[in-house]
Amino acid sequence: MTKNLIATFHIVLSAAVFMPDAAFAARPDQAEIQSRMRKAFDWQIAHRTTGTDKYPMNSHSGPRGWVHGAFMTGVIEAWRVTGESAYIDYAWKWADAASWQPGPRPTHGDDHIASQAYLELYQIDPARADIKPTIETFDRLRAQKHKGAELLWWCDSLYMQPPTWARLAKVTGERKYLDEMTRLYWEAVDYLHDPQERLFFRDKNYMPHDKNFRPFIIRNNGVKVLHQERNGKKMFWSLGNGWVFAGLPRIIDWMPEGAEREKFRTFFKMFAERILELQSPDGLWRMGLLDPASHGHGEVSGSAFFIHGFAWGVRNGLLDAKTYLPAIERGWRALKSCQRPDGMVGYVQPIGAAPGKHSAKTSQEYGTGAFLLAGAEIIKLMRAQPGVFASVRTPASREGAEQRAYQVAVLKRVAGPVLAAAAEGRLKEKLPPVYAGRDRYAPLEALGRTLAGIAPWLELGPNGDAEGRLRAEYIGLAVKAIRCSTDPESPAHLIFNERGQPLVDTAFLAQALLRAPTQLWGNLDEKTRANVIASLKASRVTKAQKNNWELFSAIVEAALLKYSGECEMAAIETAVADHEDWYKGDGTYGDGQPLHWDYYNSYVIQPMLWDVLAVCAEKKLPLADRLPTIQTRARRYAEIQERMISPEGAFPVIGRSSAYRFGAFQTLSLVALKDELPPTLPRGAVRAALHAVITRVIEAPGTFDAEGWLQRGAVGHQPQIAETYINTGSLYLCTFGLLQLGLPPDDPFWTEPSLSWTQKRIWSGDDLPADSAL
Repeated sequence: MTKNLIATFHIVLSAAVFMPDAAFAARPDQAEIQSRMRKAFDWQIAHRTTGTDKYPMNSHSGPRGWVHGAFMTGVIEAWRVTGESAYIDYAWKWADAASWQPGPRPTHGDDHIASQAYLELYQIDPARADIKPTIETFDRLRAQKHKGAELLWWCDSLYMQPPTWARLAKVTGERKYLDEMTRLYWEAVDYLHDPQERLFFRDKNYMPHDKNFRPFIIRNNGVKVLHQERNGKKMFWSLGNGWVFAGLPRIIDWMPEGAEREKFRTFFKMFAERILELQSPDGLWRMGLLDPASHGHGEVSGSAFFIHGFAWGVRNGLLDAKTYLPAIERGWRALKSCQRPDGMVGYVQPIGAAPGKHSAKTSQEYGTGAFLLAGAEIIKLMRAQPGVFASVRTPASREGAEQRAYQVAVLKRVAGPVLAAAAEGRLKEKLPPVYAGRDRYAPLEALGRTLAGIAPWLELGPNGDAEGRLRAEYIGLAVKAIRCSTDPESPAHLIFNERGQPLVDTAFLAQALLRAPTQLWGNLDEKTRANVIASLKASRVTKAQKNNWELFSAIVEAALLKYSGECEMAAIETAVADHEDWYKGDGTYGDGQPLHWDYYNSYVIQPMLWDVLAVCAEKKLPLADRLPTIQTRARRYAEIQERMISPEGAFPVIGRSSAYRFGAFQTLSLVALKDELPPTLPRGAVRAALHAVITRVIEAPGTFDAEGWLQRGAVGHQPQIAETYINTGSLYLCTFGLLQLGLPPDDPFWTEPSLSWTQKRIWSGDDLPADSAL
């Protein structure tokens, strides 16, 4: 998010009036963490699948299997930090029921994780525990002299087996087990680790350098199994890398001091640096680490493993507290949000070997185990370094940066497919049809609307950081897209000269050019500029109806006035005069004479009136005298829009074109972008409110199809909510809710503290002044 959303705040208010809320990342509290851990444990035990007829003793989800074994690693740690008997009592009961046996496959790493808990129980009470089956299994393994890449051929195994070797060496005092572990571990790392990305492949199926690598396979049931990300990058599974990362502390803690232990510590620090780079702004990691936009909501089990590792690293002096504590705070806060009141930990990916489907309702024992590990390690850190989180807190400006980063990711996810296809001249063939009445105009709809929404962000121009590099890429794509779409000799030429709908989206293209005069218009070559002017003029074939369509003609003429010096001024004058007649009061216009309860005041009317009159002001035309009045009304309408956002980030779905999603808040975004927010709307409150809406809408299942294109609906995929005129291209008007990204990252809109917005404050009991009309 760059330069837009909430601009300059023109009021002086007591800090006590708008106190930052939970956005300031409340410090972790030991008692709360312990309570959440116990709830998670109790829920999991009450809903366990192990030891049932469905999952017998020796299945992967049975008591000796890796699913429950991973859960037990968290149970033991929970007991160590809380001392609550429920954990240790369950552990003894489980081990006895499993007869202290590893899993049934003696050479499979997954079937060795149960032994980690057996060995820890042996340390607690050697007389009660039985580790002979574990010793026998590992003695046989050692005698067989496996190669690391053959025994530990998938990254998950580095959590399952090597820590067991380390524990066995510790409790027996036998160096031979440690030597075998280190040999196998580094051979497996040589095989599975990608030194370029500093991440771990799940197995050979994901290694582009393997001779048998295939980007995807089609199973007999027609399911497409991906072996690389949709964005073309290598696939590095969050949970798989989480297994490896969380396994390192479980090895290092059980190793004696020396060069070999130091090698593991060094590797851990390198790995932590890379994992930190990939944390999403909301505190979680996505299932695919290099293509987070393709994987929706963050995944809990991998994220919990990463947070566990960070906390362990800070506690042991391997990781810098100032660098990693904010990530731990964000991560734990996000993990808490994924736990239901009854204790269930959701958003855990089901069993698999790569990114898959997950939701608030998906839970797994290993996910709960990871949650327990993370909570336990944070408690250890707080006990080892009292006040550690009080000394390093997430600054207010960081939250704004995180929200911006998320919204930039949304922009990339929404606009990326449109720009890439249009720049290739393939938008017509790639845009999915919905067989609506306007499908033949869909490519122009998609392009014009996308560019109009992201233009303020593009106008910030390139720079050297990641966002600036992305902007440079998208500026290039946008310029290419405009070039081929307006070239009458190109097969990709779009329809500008037919009556009806082409006027609408020619207008949005014109609006994009007005909003990015340097980066869009300024980067066009002379031939393309001439083609653009001709395309704008071609839309004159449509004579606007007596409603908001008058503004489509007006903004086309405003763009012609700005870039060619001539226009049909009557179209602008008529649109402004008629909307003055149609003004209903309190910041709201009719759509023509009638007042419709929909969002066209935001989709079209208020923003286009502002943009048209801004050109008139630039050209010093008398009509510009109307601009201050238009702006005053827009500010009032922005107040109304902000008050429509519920405490949960929802808003009323009413009237036409609800499938334009958070594009409904274009006026609020525009007023922020223009630094015209009224005193009643603090920047931090508007930013937080818009972010809540965007997040809620974008994360709804079904918002995107399998190829990354938007689908019709207001909250997810809801085809019936779309009028017959709405096709796939129409949906990209949602980008109008991202105008705030046109504000640079150091604008106060992004650096001021997050605040509760109006409805959130009112419904939490705050006593606020009554709302009032203009």
